[in-house]
Amino acid sequence: MKNTKEPAAIKRYIEIKHNQINISLALSALTLMLLGMSRPAGAETLYSLNDLGPISEVGADNLHINNSGQVIGTSVSAMNSFRTAPNSPINQETDDLGNLGGGNSYARGINKSGQVVGDSGTASREFHAFRTAPNSLINPETDDLGTLGGGNSYARGINKSGQVVGDSGTASGEFHAFRTAPNSPINPETDDLGTLGGRSVTVGGDISSSANDINESGQVVGFSRTAGTPQVPARVSASNFV
Repeated sequence: MKNTKEPAAIKRYIEIKHNQINISLALSALTLMLLGMSRPAGAETLYSLNDLGPISEVGADNLHINNSGQVIGTSVSAMNSFRTAPNSPINQETDDLGNLGGGNSYARGINKSGQVVGDSGTASREFHAFRTAPNSLINPETDDLGTLGGGNSYARGINKSGQVVGDSGTASGEFHAFRTAPNSPINPETDDLGTLGGRSVTVGGDISSSANDINESGQVVGFSRTAGTPQVPARVSASNFV
């Protein structure tokens, strides 16, 4: 039976991201409160708040939004990804994105077209990155992005062209950052972004490099091990440069 658990470093990375998001949510709430306190009587309201559903159902972290007001995240009760209609609360009848056939999916990014990326269990008991068609459910036949040659892969971000970034197991047992071609699966021959000279000291149990996000030009940000050092922030500074 193949291991479906995320490597320790991925868990640490997700925990850090969750903490950052929680801090951002707290700062946003404080900003809204201050705006409300400083707004003169009779002045135009500068914002509106929409209730997406209870925290027990939606979860308080790892939420993302696109320019259309579509929100993605993971349902706590169903343990599946969701994507709302623009500026709308969660509709349990229409917004559950499903999974890749193995149960559980986790949404991690959305672009302006409504394409969602994340990772999901597969029928073969692995976790694979996925990318949906615009405003569509997860289709196991078309949306499984595969891997860099290893067992598991995880998508972290997507741009308007449909390029996806994240990290994946390689044939050597390490985890490397990847960037796909637009609306294409992971190609081990072309999409492995490599590292800054370092590698995991625990084969199969840690990350050598990971991509967190991508801009419209194809520039990727993430972190990588360097020779003889722990993980450090990294940036691919040239467009589509590996």
